[in-house]
Amino acid sequence: MVTGDSGLQGTTLTAGPNYVIENTYPFNLWVHVLSQTGQELMTDAEDDFGGTYVSGSVDSTRTYYYSCRAASFPSPATSVAVFRFESGVDVSPSTSSPVGTSTDPVFIESVCN
Repeated sequence: MVTGDSGLQGTTLTAGPNYVIENTYPFNLWVHVLSQTGQELMTDAEDDFGGTYVSGSVDSTRTYYYSCRAASFPSPATSVAVFRFESGVDVSPSTSSPVGTSTDPVFIESVCN
């Protein structure tokens, strides 16, 4: 799998059941969630929905995607926007709406690592 050029040496891959999360940090944080066949399922990027993007994760039932945000980088997440995990979703204010948001520290800790 090619994740980018030499400028993306900090890119990480996190495997889940039937998907992989590509995280391009430290290069303008951008997350791609890919299926086993390489189909892009979701994208999430810096500056969408306010705050600094910290991380993204998918729940164990593959129903929800959590977009974790902080007031400033690299502080821990202070808010999370929850989206239905559906193929082709671009986590962007112009194309999608979260099904919920939270600033509850206990919930944030449980979904944002």
